[in-house]
This record gives sequence, C-alpha cells and structure tokens, in this order.
Amino acid sequence: MNAIMNHSRGLGLLMKLNGDLVLYGLTVLFALCAGIYVGTLGMSMG
Repeated sequence: MNAIMNHSRGLGLLMKLNGDLVLYGLTVLFALCAGIYVGTLGMSMG
C-alpha cells in the first residue's frame, strides 16, 4: 500500500514538473514568435 502511495506521489510530482516544462516551453515559443514578428516588422518599416 505504501509503495502505491509513493508511486502516485512521484507521478503527481512528475505531472506538475511536466506542466511547468510545458508552460515554460510555451512561454519561450511565444517570446520567440513575438521577437521574430517584431524583427520582421522593424525590417519592413526601416
């Protein structure tokens, strides 16, 4: 029983970590897209 509890806790931690990683990845991707967009806009303007 204790092993199952430990496993589920580890799984929950993994899920949380995975969620943080996905959020981080999306933030980086959004920042990259915004940077490219602004850069392209700046080039076409200037």
